[in-house]
Amino acid sequence: MRPGEFRDIVDIEQPSETDSDPVPAYSGTDKLSAVPCHITMTGASETWKGRGIEPSANYVVEAQYYAGVTPRMRLRVKHGIYQGRILNVLAVMPIDMDKGRARKLQLDCREAVSP
Repeated sequence: MRPGEFRDIVDIEQPSETDSDPVPAYSGTDKLSAVPCHITMTGASETWKGRGIEPSANYVVEAQYYAGVTPRMRLRVKHGIYQGRILNVLAVMPIDMDKGRARKLQLDCREAVSP
């Protein structure tokens, strides 16, 4: 990794619900704290939901490889230009393979934006 590549800091939070609950609840329990990463906003959209519009923003987050990160988790941005935002993880992909081992993770995320 190049120095200064990861300028953002996130906490990776895991849901505290049981397997039978379809809606994740987060009690503030961090799986990983102060994870250096690079966050890139890739787009935004608005969709009709009921009688209103629901805006959302999409992000790609690159970080060192950490085992156990799943799409049921979320990121709380602690430092950087997106500080204070909560990003829901949609997909987790290992990237930058070296002799069969992943060196980085790419997380596709979405933020539900308040209208």
